[in-house]
Amino acid sequence: MKTLLFSGILFLGSIFLFHTSDEVNENNDFESTTSTVSEYITKKEYIKLSPDKQKAAWLSRLGQAQKLKYTAKQKGIISQLVRSIEGQSKGKFTFTSDMQQQLLDLNAITPEVDFLNLVNDLSTPLIVRGEGKPCDFCADDIGGVDIGGQNPPTEIVSDAPDCDCAICWGTQHSSYYDDCAQIYLAAACEPGSDMASPCCNKTSSGCGWLWLFECTAIVDLSAC
Repeated sequence: MKTLLFSGILFLGSIFLFHTSDEVNENNDFESTTSTVSEYITKKEYIKLSPDKQKAAWLSRLGQAQKLKYTAKQKGIISQLVRSIEGQSKGKFTFTSDMQQQLLDLNAITPEVDFLNLVNDLSTPLIVRGEGKPCDFCADDIGGVDIGGQNPPTEIVSDAPDCDCAICWGTQHSSYYDDCAQIYLAAACEPGSDMASPCCNKTSSGCGWLWLFECTAIVDLSAC
């Protein structure tokens, strides 16, 4: 009788352990597709950072990506991008021809949502869906970047809020631009401008790929 009772306990225990193991595996699968970092950086916070801290922010995000479910080929390109950023001298963070090619290569094999989430945002968790087509407008935009064309810090010319988006956003998403998006231009803040207000102050970074480019407008989608 004791033998039967002991065997029954072992059997129930094995069922429990097997079920628990399944739950752990499911959780691990989830964690491998979503980053778990608790702090993220808004554009407003980012543009106040030094170039070295801006680099560190992107290196942290790209480091997170290496733990998620990107493909081996995607991770290889992400590693190249990390080395390009790390290789820049202290106090300097600019868009280089190497980074341009790496982003083009990564975009070509990455679904649009995953690509934009990785290299065009620091304010939200990384999520890898692995579904969908590559980003067509991204390839055109990255390929058209004027290497070395980043501008020095921009003077504040009014008490308007900082811009948070490039005006080219409207041409990339014409359905919003034509129908419901409200565009507030930096140019409307300039002395002598006859443009209708409101306006926004240009920033030298916080927009575009790895937030390395100037922001020239605010796009308000509240009516969309």
